[in-house]
Amino acid sequence: MKYKHILFIILLAVVVACKGDRKTNQKTTTTNNQEIADKSELLLGRWKTSTFVNKEQFKKSIGEDMEEGMSGEMTMINEFQFIKGNRFNEEGEVTFKLTMGNQEIPLKFYGKQSGTWKLYGNTLVTVAEDSKIVPLDDITKSVVEAAPEFKAMIQPNKGESISYEIKLLTEKVMQVTDEDMPDMIITYNKK
Repeated sequence: MKYKHILFIILLAVVVACKGDRKTNQKTTTTNNQEIADKSELLLGRWKTSTFVNKEQFKKSIGEDMEEGMSGEMTMINEFQFIKGNRFNEEGEVTFKLTMGNQEIPLKFYGKQSGTWKLYGNTLVTVAEDSKIVPLDDITKSVVEAAPEFKAMIQPNKGESISYEIKLLTEKVMQVTDEDMPDMIITYNKK
């Protein structure tokens, strides 16, 4: 099994992004700055999602890197907390159900990270400062122990950034897409 595929999905589950649009004339820049300030205020607080990635979405996100005969699904329960001063905390659980041939391998992880965030138009960028990924069951622990390089791959590094494109942001709902899964909208609800 290629462990880098699982890393890709875990990192995808941990955070989201897109590219912003910058205007050059002063009036537009002022308007954009106000829009960003307004979005920043809406973003503050706790946001929670429970997301399921089906076999088709899983395969599409991995693309050509998926081994022949391999399929997978992912369930993510995730919570972001955006704090004034452009700080964030994030934690959640990710469960993978990987299938290779007739063998199904469930992998369960708990992840936690903190760092900084910034808005660039409709793009939310988070930068990790501290993070931890922990296997939650014996099967997952065995996989990590059998391939220590796997744990190193899934652990977000200090300074690593993730970008999300904000599709919708209201007082109660935030919808984002990730650059690795642009066709899938992840919906967060404010707690």
